[in-house]
Amino acid sequence: MFRSEAEQLSSVVPFLLAGLDCGEKCVYILDSSSREDIVDALMAARDIQAHLESGQLSFMTSDETYLKGGRFDVGRMLNLVRDNEAKSVSEGYRGLRATGEMTWSCTGAPGADLLAEYEARLNGLYPESDASMLCQYYEPSFGHDVLLDVLRTHPMLVMHGELCSNPYYVPLDEFLSIKGGHVPRETYERTSHDILRRVHLSIIHRLEMRDFRRTRRRLSVLESAGLDEIGSLVDVVKFYNELAMDSCPDAAVRDYLGEIGKRCSAIHKRISFAKAFQLVGETEIGWRSLEEDVERAVAGVDACDVSLSIERKGIEVLADDMFERAIRSVLENIPDMDVGSREVLVRCRESEACLVLSVEHEGKGVPEGAKSQLFCCGSRYGNSDGYGLFLAKEILACAGISIRECGIPGRSTRFEISLPEGRYRLQPPIL
Repeated sequence: MFRSEAEQLSSVVPFLLAGLDCGEKCVYILDSSSREDIVDALMAARDIQAHLESGQLSFMTSDETYLKGGRFDVGRMLNLVRDNEAKSVSEGYRGLRATGEMTWSCTGAPGADLLAEYEARLNGLYPESDASMLCQYYEPSFGHDVLLDVLRTHPMLVMHGELCSNPYYVPLDEFLSIKGGHVPRETYERTSHDILRRVHLSIIHRLEMRDFRRTRRRLSVLESAGLDEIGSLVDVVKFYNELAMDSCPDAAVRDYLGEIGKRCSAIHKRISFAKAFQLVGETEIGWRSLEEDVERAVAGVDACDVSLSIERKGIEVLADDMFERAIRSVLENIPDMDVGSREVLVRCRESEACLVLSVEHEGKGVPEGAKSQLFCCGSRYGNSDGYGLFLAKEILACAGISIRECGIPGRSTRFEISLPEGRYRLQPPIL
């Protein structure tokens, strides 16, 4: 299920590349895309020319497969899958990996109304089959009744780029009975049992999380006490170091003492990081005002001048108390803040299926090779201390939120914090 070309390719490309890597014959059935579109997307990830030339990766069209002869025939299509699977194995491949664009079924072609039956019967090939199938559905092209049948006939789903085990999958015989107007007793019993199972699992999960947090709080108290003791000892060293600097006439010794003072400050910063990291995942997640959290984060930063632009007011995010700290950590660790202006623009906008909070600074940017390392613990780059961005990533990940750097090297730094659907909402009106 996808709503954009980016979502489509984020699933299709790794699906095909994995098949090529494990020695499967890969077939792509085109309908709304062109062969050039898919080849270009694959080539952007890796050079697949050898796979194209060997025939390990091949392309067909919906007219050659689903609509061969001008109509859709369930039996013929199932036989086509079986025949291609057998041919792949006979040619020395481990099996067949196929993916097809399903928009052909929206044209009103003869037999297209049997799509749901085909999808259900396709499951009957497993588990004996050596084929892996990925059916591509562009959501805006299909009615809700068709999409609901798609949900019911696929045991695994890729929903907007995320692989999901499907609790709404209906086994073949049950599905065909339901489509024929008869609801088997097994369907009711399976559904009611699933409801009870989910309730019981929810209760168990709440109890386990309660016990986990209780234990974690006890450990956090001990760890915090230890960190506070270390901090106090560092404060003593720093105090006597400052006294020594005030009374020392030797410039070289004063330089050494200055280095000691800097190291004491660095230790304090690490202690602050460790105490903050202790809290990651500790507090309950709830709905928070995005605007208020961002404003508090901006107010706590002195290293830059921040302009705030939020297109839609009244947005709430599903996160914990550390969300504000994550935003502040990003603002405090902009890698190229020592170059260019002090101005930073923080913007919030809605994109397809997500809310994007961006932090932008015009400077020298981050080279492509360094982008993936920015969020690694201890990896320093430019003005980033190696810990703040790691802390921000961990805080956001606990709430199902992602962050990446996608600025233009040589020109700007741009962090994008993406909140998927379900992680943000408009505040309900005050009655």
